[in-house]
Amino acid sequence: FGVKRGVLPVLLTAVLIHLDSEVALYEEKVFVPQLTAAVLERLMRAPERFEVQRSRIEGARAQVLERFANAYLGKRSPGRTDLVRIIRRLAVFMQDLPNHAKLTKRLSKQAMDVREALQMATEPAQLMFQGLPKAVGLPTFEPETPKSDANVDAFFKALRTSLVEIEQVYDQLLADLSNRMAASFL
Repeated sequence: FGVKRGVLPVLLTAVLIHLDSEVALYEEKVFVPQLTAAVLERLMRAPERFEVQRSRIEGARAQVLERFANAYLGKRSPGRTDLVRIIRRLAVFMQDLPNHAKLTKRLSKQAMDVREALQMATEPAQLMFQGLPKAVGLPTFEPETPKSDANVDAFFKALRTSLVEIEQVYDQLLADLSNRMAASFL
């Protein structure tokens, strides 16, 4: 387009920020949940290590994202997909967990399956519409799947239950240890 090389980083950063709900950035095939100054610097120094993927969701899958967006993202712009923003939120949730929550087997099978799906995810759409539904024991959401409030409700309820269980397992460990220590001094 005749754009000077010096302007390209600015334009790329503007596009990544503007289309944050539709564009996923990958560094060496690993999803980058947050666009930080360090990520942008690595991107400018070695762009061949990065990939960009745009995800537009329509039809039945949009219903799932609408439910997630209302619960986790608050007010949103009409017509935005928010897939990448939701996955970023889930990725940050996983990163912020204590190591115990990331490794323990003191979870239900469903919660462990959800945790594994989140840890092994490589692509936002695959995680949201195939990996997570399978993890909670429900059918996947294919593009041609008709809208169904019952299916979306069941998925959302099961996923929320598993995420809460994963989030609280470390606190439960601490409470259990505290109770055992108190009991040993009685």
